[in-house]
Amino acid sequence: IALVVNKWARKGRLPDAIVIEHPRYAGGHLGAAKIEDLNDPRFDFERVVPETLAFFKAEGIADGAIPLIPAGGINSHERVRELFALGASAVQVGTAFAVTTEGDADLAFKRVLAGARPEDIVEFMSVAGLPARAVRTPSGRS
Repeated sequence: IALVVNKWARKGRLPDAIVIEHPRYAGGHLGAAKIEDLNDPRFDFERVVPETLAFFKAEGIADGAIPLIPAGGINSHERVRELFALGASAVQVGTAFAVTTEGDADLAFKRVLAGARPEDIVEFMSVAGLPARAVRTPSGRS
């Protein structure tokens, strides 16, 4: 996060917001270099959000100047409240909305996603060479 903030600071700006994706819970490409890193506690929101807010304070960045938006594994109102209590400005949820009537995903995709059980979720190295997570499907390895 410091890298992103410092890059923007060199341009005389701050980021409009920072989305903090938790690689243990998010889908798609996971923001970690190795699959072994996905469960590393250094990515836990309970650690990252307070550490980021402390960094902002040390850099003289005003409270709320850069909204922090956790993403990944946020599947209940209680979890949203916990993240707000840590100092998050908002949360990002994807799966819950991907399967809605309003979503434009293919109906077959929605059925697979909505019917997925925890044991259907697989982690793998993508063709881009990055850890990824997806629902195992009958037509493919992932």
